Amino acid sequence: MKGKEWPLVSVVVPAYNAEKYLGKCLESLLGQTYSNLEIIVVDDGSTDSTAAVAKSFNVRYLHQENQGVGVTMNVGFKAATGDLIASLDADDLWEPLKIEEQVECLSSQPTLDMVFGHMEQFVCPSAENPDQLIIPEHTKVLPGYSSTTILVKKEALLRVGLFRTDLQYGGFIDWYNRASDLGLQHKMLPQVLAHRRVHESNLGHNQAEAQEQYMIIIKERLRQRNS
Repeated sequence: MKGKEWPLVSVVVPAYNAEKYLGKCLESLLGQTYSNLEIIVVDDGSTDSTAAVAKSFNVRYLHQENQGVGVTMNVGFKAATGDLIASLDADDLWEPLKIEEQVECLSSQPTLDMVFGHMEQFVCPSAENPDQLIIPEHTKVLPGYSSTTILVKKEALLRVGLFRTDLQYGGFIDWYNRASDLGLQHKMLPQVLAHRRVHESNLGHNQAEAQEQYMIIIKERLRQRNS
């Protein structure tokens, strides 16, 4: 990516009691082939050594009292100074070329507002009960319509609005629905750019509560379409 001025990309990393995985996450960010990065770790009131792990890396560290993932993401978005925004959960990983390939895509197709990539799911090697965390073969690699794979123009993100703070699950789904309603343009790259770690403490592991909140989002969207 020589011979051209490339934009600053701000990466928001929401973290809550993430000491076990945060180091590997940040290593995958600092190992990006795209170097013009601003990495912002937002600690949502962790009670473990998340702060110490984050501060051992060359990143911006922000701390708040525990307020949930929506508030945590929004704090990071507001602090971001880059023209492009990405995010990565503290237990997930990126491929080294992730940001470079997405920036090149946005640069070559200026009408796009955001770009995604495919995501591979893997069972965490250190999971306490890996045999119970089975990933069906057809879901191991998926189009990554998620906050883990997105790269979005900051002005487009703000045009849609920040994440809802009343949802512990499905915050990105709600945001993406609003983006679609506004007609934002996106592209899905065919290659795997991110890896989602599956373990006992995943945010979506509480399936009953997650499904309840997903249903709230679906019902609200149907009501808006019919109004």
